[in-house]
Amino acid sequence: MISGNSNIIYTYPNTSSISQRGGLKSRYLKLKEVNEQLNSPIFQIVEIPADFIKNESEERKTGLSVGSFLDCNAVKEIYTNHHIFNETKYILHTEPIFSRKGAKGRKMPKIQWYNSSWFDKFCKHLFSIIDFFSSTPYAIEIHPGISEKGKNNEKTLSRAIQRLHDTYTDRYGEEVLIFIENRTDQYIQDGSDIQSFWELFSRDYPDLIHKTGIVLDIQQFYTATKKFNKDFRIEFSRIPPDSLIGAHIHERHKAPRCEYIPREIWEFVANEQQWTSQNRAFHILPEVHPHSHVIETYNFCKNFLKI
Repeated sequence: MISGNSNIIYTYPNTSSISQRGGLKSRYLKLKEVNEQLNSPIFQIVEIPADFIKNESEERKTGLSVGSFLDCNAVKEIYTNHHIFNETKYILHTEPIFSRKGAKGRKMPKIQWYNSSWFDKFCKHLFSIIDFFSSTPYAIEIHPGISEKGKNNEKTLSRAIQRLHDTYTDRYGEEVLIFIENRTDQYIQDGSDIQSFWELFSRDYPDLIHKTGIVLDIQQFYTATKKFNKDFRIEFSRIPPDSLIGAHIHERHKAPRCEYIPREIWEFVANEQQWTSQNRAFHILPEVHPHSHVIETYNFCKNFLKI
């Protein structure tokens, strides 16, 4: 069960101190270590990577090429399933789209929400991981994908989210949260994009808005607005507050120190964010790679962002 301040929930990220597939136990032990240092059960969920085959090592172990979906046999080769006595909540963080280097060169995976066959394979990929852990996830985080000349768009994503909710519920007999992360160079990357998507989604799928939302990556958001010469403040103000279910807090995957994102931007976020007043739980996911930066990021959220 999620305990403590139910309005703000922290997730222990996929840090470099853990085997990058690994399992629940290794992450739970890191979560426990952080909570002991904080003397409070602040972190209550762990993040599990659920991307596609991503390097030559995984190719050798599974016999699959980079960019491939996982199957049950592949999952057994690259994840670990050590028994733990407590029920550890986890978020599956699915393929974000990175260029992957394999034995036969580099490959950029595609996210094809418009493609029914691709969607079926994506679900089998997810379910292979979930079944391996014999424990259903707290949430599944997905990404919009590249537009591909408009084939990926708000409508195809919205339909895919509905189908993912339905397919998941049919298989496991329960609901799951769906997190959507904004990504630079994908078609949901700034405030205007989030506003447009959420207006369509909440209009066409009102029964899904309580279990779906945007996890706002501040670094990605800042990068996108800077790249396209947009005003961060204006774009941030366009985000519908009810669309947000969480936030990734980091600066280039390290604790925020106002080096890559200016201090005045973080101050604006601190003054404008309404995360603690949401009618549903809000999830903070520090997307930092060093384990030593997890507590530092938590302190930044608490002391600087006033969360």
